[in-house]
Amino acid sequence: MILSDPKPKLEEALALLNLGLNDEALAAIEAELLADPCHKVRITAVEIFNRLGHFDRAARCSDEILAERQNCSAEDLFQVSLAYNFSGRLRDSYELERSIQPMSNDISLVRLYGLACKAARLGLCREALNHLLSCFRFHNVESLDAHRKIFLDSEISSLWMRIPETPLSLRESMRFCNLPFDEILALN
Repeated sequence: MILSDPKPKLEEALALLNLGLNDEALAAIEAELLADPCHKVRITAVEIFNRLGHFDRAARCSDEILAERQNCSAEDLFQVSLAYNFSGRLRDSYELERSIQPMSNDISLVRLYGLACKAARLGLCREALNHLLSCFRFHNVESLDAHRKIFLDSEISSLWMRIPETPLSLRESMRFCNLPFDEILALN
């Protein structure tokens, strides 16, 4: 192990956070940001800031990360999107999350569910409905249980009231006509 390698220090900061030693975790990541503000340090800082509820600080750090977006993985972008969402930058969060190319069906379901919630909160009813209906194309992920949450989530509740007045084109309607609505409704 090389002492200048930031990885052990980042793991230590996350371990402190996991142990509930929030002040110590914050001090550790702040020290790393001053010493070596590389991509790995910044993305770890965003995770720590998000978990501690320092959302404005997470969003500022996220802006620095996106300046070098080519270094970002899908997981990094989700973490940045989360920081934007909780800091009140909902439009930035939505646009960033829309740009993420999911690598698996589980990630696709989580992404579509998040997009439906954000679009509904932004008043983009038609987009929210398309994201919401697209969620039903994927096998439900038990850890998320999106097929159940969709009917209970307060972020989407306004959408349910607006769906009857939201026109869908024939093309959009055909995309969703074979979804197992009866099964999903029966389970809920």
